[in-house]
Amino acid sequence: MFPPFLEMPFTYTICLLVILISMIGFYNKRYYQGMVYHPYEVFRGRRLHTIFTSCLVHQKWWHLFFNIYVFYRINRDIEYIIMEDDFSFPVIVIICVFIVLIGVILPNLTTGFKEKDNVFFTSVGFSGAVFCSAGFCMLYLPLDVSPKTYVLFPFLRYSYEFAFMGLAVFSLVAIIFKNSRKTNHKLHLLAYVIGFLMAIILRPKLVQELIEHLRFKI
Repeated sequence: MFPPFLEMPFTYTICLLVILISMIGFYNKRYYQGMVYHPYEVFRGRRLHTIFTSCLVHQKWWHLFFNIYVFYRINRDIEYIIMEDDFSFPVIVIICVFIVLIGVILPNLTTGFKEKDNVFFTSVGFSGAVFCSAGFCMLYLPLDVSPKTYVLFPFLRYSYEFAFMGLAVFSLVAIIFKNSRKTNHKLHLLAYVIGFLMAIILRPKLVQELIEHLRFKI
């Protein structure tokens, strides 16, 4: 199901924008290099725009389409479904914008600070926004029940269970592949946790809902 554009303007717009800019980057290396996040330069006051623009380009086609597919599926729920009882539509769109901005900028600044003296470290991709949106979406309504059972995780039922399973998996991956130079798993984990925090800030009663639910289960 594809909701009309007017009901999901931000999700459609950002997906099309990332696809278009990434495609330009695939065929124009000078343009691509101008968007790449390079902490060594950024933390010396140069190319500050790349803290965000790096999320708009990708190294590989599969990376681009994987990020866009996952982001569309997740942000469709955020913009179109889960917040409609709490906020007006314009506010929901603004929240979606902030989730993407914070999910990209904060992890980039954090990991960039660690790598600011590494002249070889660069970063691109929309993954920060994807993971931040995922954390937000799964924790915002923690007691939502999944409409179907997943083969790999038949014991997971509630949204918070999927959220914490994701946290466990991403933490384990970040530990196992902590020295990986190809994929920044720590950035993914950080963005995911930021999504959790944003969900709690915007809907603090979810904490009480979780406590009462877990108390009843115990």
